[in-house]
Amino acid sequence: MEPQEHKMTCKICGKEFFLKTESKTMDTCDSCISEKIKQLEKELTTIPVENIREKISEYIKFRDYLNELEFLLNNFYQPTFEM
Repeated sequence: MEPQEHKMTCKICGKEFFLKTESKTMDTCDSCISEKIKQLEKELTTIPVENIREKISEYIKFRDYLNELEFLLNNFYQPTFEM
């Protein structure tokens, strides 16, 4: 039996995306996660010292999203090729 895809809506851009497994934490599409990571990496080099702890926490959260996405892709994604 084929695993059912779960339709999710990105909390940042509103775009719909699909996961092979249901996830309560993956509520952001991979494009928005990548953009957010780039933005946070840039901010980490320019923010005042007093705000660094908050930004590092935000960075870790999105890095964890990427790690979960990578896990899901490696373990549940089965690409189909059309000829």
